[in-house]
Amino acid sequence: MPYCTKCILKHGHPGVKFNSYGECSICSGSSLGADYAEKYSAILNNYEKFITASPVNEGSYDSLLMLSGGKDSMYMLNKLKKETSKRIISYTYDLPYEGKNAVNNIKEIMKLIDGDYISFSSYAKYKQLMRKVFLSEKKEDAFKAEKTPCTICTSYLVVSACFMAMNLKIPYILYCADPVQMFSVETDLKKLIHLLASYLGWDFLDELTDKRASLVMKMDSKELPTVVLPYVTMMNSYSKENIIKELEKFGKLLPRSMGTSCSLYPLLEYYSYKNYDCNLDSLEYAINVRKGFIPRNMMLSLDDLYKKIIIEIAVKEELTEQDKVTIRNFTQTVNQDSEIDSETMYQKIISLRKVSQDLGIFEEFITSSSYYREKEEKKFLHSITDKIDEDF
Repeated sequence: MPYCTKCILKHGHPGVKFNSYGECSICSGSSLGADYAEKYSAILNNYEKFITASPVNEGSYDSLLMLSGGKDSMYMLNKLKKETSKRIISYTYDLPYEGKNAVNNIKEIMKLIDGDYISFSSYAKYKQLMRKVFLSEKKEDAFKAEKTPCTICTSYLVVSACFMAMNLKIPYILYCADPVQMFSVETDLKKLIHLLASYLGWDFLDELTDKRASLVMKMDSKELPTVVLPYVTMMNSYSKENIIKELEKFGKLLPRSMGTSCSLYPLLEYYSYKNYDCNLDSLEYAINVRKGFIPRNMMLSLDDLYKKIIIEIAVKEELTEQDKVTIRNFTQTVNQDSEIDSETMYQKIISLRKVSQDLGIFEEFITSSSYYREKEEKKFLHSITDKIDEDF
């Protein structure tokens, strides 16, 4: 069997092993270890330090909250403003590929919640970073290797938030990863910088950060801001639907469309399929299959269709009417409860080629791999022809 007998993970999925019964290491429980308990303890400890800390004397704020315009950061900002006396400034790294709903949400939530806000942007540097990631050789098949561009992007955004906090003399960074995401988030600034350097190289990273990365590595860790994951307090009470309902009470927010607001998302899927032959979110979908929320065969069928759409259809120079119908039917199938989500997903998929061209990687990343199979087939046919000529 090419897939786990209990979920949808394919044999060869990065960092996932299979036993003699055909079960993946996650379904069999063999991938779970003490490191999760240690990680949880460290996350909880950082939160308790933050929530019990006295107001800072040097700066005007106790914490900087990374506000993405998604449901989790908006909800947590509102919750902390209502339930604590912490002086919070909201912060956004303005991304060139952020969805318009997220941008509008940020504007609306800051009107509704009395608080200070600051943003920072450097489109050129961000594009330089992502070009480097997409065009670099893939790493060894470590666990979650398919998410490498997301990991690098997230790490860079957290590091950038830490730099901003240091400028403003703020001791705590609030990053609103949900209870599932938080276990894959590194919270130590020096380790984050080491992670980036391992993928990008020190010279490139110092160029990207104006040498601040190397300067931080020479500083005492006590001088550096602490990254806090506030959703650690909702490990057993987190509910996506409840969060959405709470935010929809504000009226003008669109929290439902924020699951994948980044317009790079189809390109990230392309990266995952191309390099590791798996969906970017296979691990998350596998959880829903294990829990019985999604029928296994249905999920496998949808994934096969989505792979075809991403790898073969969305990269075309011109989409036929049938191509558009295929894509739209797919987005409506997976977003039956929301026309907004369906249309948002559709627009992202048909813009995959345009986004890759804007990022400057189409020729080297998409074109080279789109015709890989064709070139391999021609190479094989030539070798067969040569062999026939030799025999005769």
